[in-house]
Amino acid sequence: MRDRVHELTRRIHDLPTLPAVYQQVEALTRDPSASSAQLALLISRDPVLTARLLRVVNSARYALTERVTTVSRAVSILGHHTVRDTVLATSVLSLLPTEPRLQDLAGAFWRHAIAVGSAAQVLGAPSGGPAAPELFTAGLLHDIGKLIWLRFFPDDLLAIHEAAAAADITLLDAELAMVNTTHVRLGRILARRWRLPEVYQDVIGFHHEVGVGTGNASACFVVQLADLVAHALELGWPSPLLLPTVQPEAWASLRLDPEVLPDMLEAVQAEFQENIELFPLFTNDGAGAASDGQEATPAPALAG
Repeated sequence: MRDRVHELTRRIHDLPTLPAVYQQVEALTRDPSASSAQLALLISRDPVLTARLLRVVNSARYALTERVTTVSRAVSILGHHTVRDTVLATSVLSLLPTEPRLQDLAGAFWRHAIAVGSAAQVLGAPSGGPAAPELFTAGLLHDIGKLIWLRFFPDDLLAIHEAAAAADITLLDAELAMVNTTHVRLGRILARRWRLPEVYQDVIGFHHEVGVGTGNASACFVVQLADLVAHALELGWPSPLLLPTVQPEAWASLRLDPEVLPDMLEAVQAEFQENIELFPLFTNDGAGAASDGQEATPAPALAG
């Protein structure tokens, strides 16, 4: 399997780039002279993104008294960065495999991603770090390197998972032992190729081990803890694997009051339910291939 490292790296370039509309949206959000009208016009040309954005803005999270029916109004309510990250999440969702035999794996990947994003959103809110919506997206993308395994080598991914469980080691250690690389390394390469914002590149590359001088360390620590919380609450899929150790600095960076932890964990569960409804995997709106409302039963291979 060690020869797979070269094949895995090569396959990164076989993955489609993020849709052009995301690149255009991202460029507009970086341009201080860009208007909401320009952003709305761009989004409105894509029916899938239009439907997704309206679903988000009309969700219980925003508690609006009147239903929003136009993209321009949605953009003005959500703000440019939330619009950008909604487009990014929808774009990544469109890249998940839709073959029937891989629906279980795709479901496990996506539910775990939503769970970690939800936990990051809640845990990071009181820490004075990045804004909660940005943390949700960082958590959502943290394991994007597994998309390479999922798209091209799902059987190898299952073998790595089984080896980790048998040897009682982490998935990272099993990846290193079997192919001499990890989904973290693959994910950072992919994030650079996609030209994702720097905070997401850093979280993808360093959420398991945040070293001295790591960029966006605060977001990395939040997502590291969020990954643990997602597993502890068995959101997405309960993992039988040995989980990576959480660094002491992660706990210190969040300055969490132990008395509020029960309420925070309850909030994580609520956010997960809301977010999985906002970003369902198998729908008929262009983000998946199964019938509307159908949800594949998650498999454990991607819950790590």
